[in-house]
Amino acid sequence: SPGDTGFVKLQGTDLPYANGIEVSADGKEIFVATSGGFEVIAYSRTNPTQRLRSTGPLTFLPDQVHE
Repeated sequence: SPGDTGFVKLQGTDLPYANGIEVSADGKEIFVATSGGFEVIAYSRTNPTQRLRSTGPLTFLPDQVHE
């Protein structure tokens, strides 16, 4: 959150080589690219430990994301 002095690790969000994050245009979802998992995952912004969906295994390494 703006103004916080540090980061807090969220249980359940560990990803191999998380590599890019984007917030949806409506602000309801967070998209994270994981190069080690070969996928892009959508999380709920109000509950970031809630995994909403993923692309499943991709045939390439996702690197950064942009909606």
